[in-house]
Amino acid sequence: MSKLRDLIDKDLISEIDRHQASVEMNNLAMETYRNFVEDLRRTPIRGNALMKTDEKRLTNRIMVENIGRMCLFWYLPKLREKLPYYDRFPLVMPIQMDRTGFLGLNLHYLPPKHRAILLDTLIRNVVKRNFTSETKRIRLSYSIMKRSIRSPLFIPCVKRYLYTHLKSRIYMLDPRDWAFSLFLPLERFEKANQSRVYLESMRKVRNYGTI
Repeated sequence: MSKLRDLIDKDLISEIDRHQASVEMNNLAMETYRNFVEDLRRTPIRGNALMKTDEKRLTNRIMVENIGRMCLFWYLPKLREKLPYYDRFPLVMPIQMDRTGFLGLNLHYLPPKHRAILLDTLIRNVVKRNFTSETKRIRLSYSIMKRSIRSPLFIPCVKRYLYTHLKSRIYMLDPRDWAFSLFLPLERFEKANQSRVYLESMRKVRNYGTI
């Protein structure tokens, strides 16, 4: 068993293994996710052309019940000209909301194995419900993370999102798909490649403290 697997909850490992095995045997799983990404991009925030099979998972705003869950959406930052880089298709766990937008952890800013370590740390420290439950969410807030989580992996992931700059509706992931989603190449970085983003994120982590 790898060192990474030693760090991850067994339920999380089995979920990853099951999905990865299906992808290895049949590329249809990955193709389905790619189609989902493109379909979501074409779904306007106020449009009627919703993905009918997933309509129950689509929302225009983050509500209290969405805090600590995992979601995907298309986004174009307000100050993108001034940013060194940004992710157009974030994988986010909302941690705080207000009337104009929300604060969240964009897990795409970490290399996949560190995403899994962070998610496992969150589950071990602040999870309140069973992992396989459809209503599963993590009791998250920035203050809870700073108080309860020793690992600084969350530092480069904290981002602010404005509703006025969403380019699609928000898709709330089934908790049973969280682990699989961590390893999917869904990030869409602009103005920098993946290697640079990961390098700078891990530098921020090291500067904050020891993993």
